[in-house]
Amino acid sequence: MSEKSIYEMFATDKNLEKTGVWLAFGPDGKYGRFHIARAGGANTRYAKALEAKTRPIRKSIETGTLDNDEGEAMMLDLYVETVILGWENVRARPTAEQQLNNEPGDLIPYSRAAAKKLMQEVPDLMVEIRGYATNFTNFRGKQIEEDSGN
Repeated sequence: MSEKSIYEMFATDKNLEKTGVWLAFGPDGKYGRFHIARAGGANTRYAKALEAKTRPIRKSIETGTLDNDEGEAMMLDLYVETVILGWENVRARPTAEQQLNNEPGDLIPYSRAAAKKLMQEVPDLMVEIRGYATNFTNFRGKQIEEDSGN
C-alpha cells in the first residue's frame, strides 16, 4: 500500500456530503435506516440555514447566554431541514394490541414533522445522528471501501 498524503487522509466525496449516506440501526437496519447528509462540508444548505438561524441569536451565542433549550430546538430544526433527508423501516411503539399479538409497531412515513417529533421523543437518536453527520469519515465514498480492503 502506498503512503497517503494528509490531503487523501481527509478527502471526502462532496456529492455524498450533499446527497447523503445511510445510517443503519440494528443488523440490516432492523430498527431503521436514516438517510443523512453531512452537517458541514459541501452541504451548503446546512451552512446557509445555520447562518440564517443563528443570525438573530448571535449575541447570545457569543456571550454564552443562549438558553440551552433554545439552542437545542434551533439545532433540531436545522437538522430536520438540512441533514435528515429520509428514512426506512422506522416504526412507532407497538400498541397494546400489537404487543399482545407480538407484532411490531406501525411504520412511520418520513416527513419533516415526523422527524422532528421522533427526535424529540428519542433524544439520544438525535445525538447519534449529530455525531454521524459531523464525522467526515462517513462521507468518504470509495475511500471507505479502499481503507476497509473491499
